[in-house]
Amino acid sequence: MDMFHTSPKKRVAKEEKIQLQICRYLKLQYPSVTFLCDIAAGLNLGFKWASATKISRSSRGLPDIYIFKKSNLFCGLAIELKSGKGSIYKKDGTLRSQKKQVKRKGIVVGEYDHLQEQDMAHQRLRVEGWKAEFSEGFEQTRKLIDTYLAD
Repeated sequence: MDMFHTSPKKRVAKEEKIQLQICRYLKLQYPSVTFLCDIAAGLNLGFKWASATKISRSSRGLPDIYIFKKSNLFCGLAIELKSGKGSIYKKDGTLRSQKKQVKRKGIVVGEYDHLQEQDMAHQRLRVEGWKAEFSEGFEQTRKLIDTYLAD
């Protein structure tokens, strides 16, 4: 087993583990590329840090990984990483629904569709010249990065 993969018992890794694998991969394979991996987005932060994190972002739904490298067509690559295969799109190609609750002081005050918000963030980034994509698992993400950086 090489350093980028989890053991066979842990094939369905959490997004955080895959994000860290991608970070290690980028550092080793592309040491001159500047990137940012938003590992805090998937963590269960305490109220103080969750509040600070919310203030530090323009909106919910922003991608997990940003690669700040121009290609021929794009100003950078933004990736929303998902850990499970089939977790983004239905068989007909449409986006799945992923409802999340909004809580205030432990009380549910609303809900939103997390994947729809992420897709809208991708659309805003595309308008600004970014390549913004969903990706499932380490291998698909690695291929997306390799293809983008080869351009």
